[in-house]
Amino acid sequence: MSTRMREQTQRRWRNKGVKTSSVARMPEYSLPMHCPDESIKDCTINGYCFFWLKSSNEYVRAASRLKNCLDEWQPYYSPVVCVRKKDKLLASIELRRKKVVQARGFDNQSIEDDENLYNAFQKWMEKYQLEWIDDVEDYDEDDIIGYFEDADLPF
Repeated sequence: MSTRMREQTQRRWRNKGVKTSSVARMPEYSLPMHCPDESIKDCTINGYCFFWLKSSNEYVRAASRLKNCLDEWQPYYSPVVCVRKKDKLLASIELRRKKVVQARGFDNQSIEDDENLYNAFQKWMEKYQLEWIDDVEDYDEDDIIGYFEDADLPF
């Protein structure tokens, strides 16, 4: 991108309140992320498509669209399912084992704020027999420590 085009783009961002430093940059390479639970398949429920993020580039793009921290995700973190309707990305769901740890929409809003999305999310959880842990006191010690056993760590 030329210097002139970059300056014009940055002016547009400033006018919309987006700081240049807050825009996620696409890495020069893409790392494969942790393999998701194979029993939980990509699927569509009530027009909402639930799908696994599989590479670091997908995490960066999702973070940019949802305005959340997925661009900082590491390959050994818990896997993430995203939800879209048509071409619009609406939410991300972090899983540890068969437990939903986080379910957030745009700008980290609660997934419960969108009634239709929340209904599809509940049906998706029922379909795969998932439990939503929304209170730290509900975690057992293994959940707080993390998703992996020592043997699963990539280092």
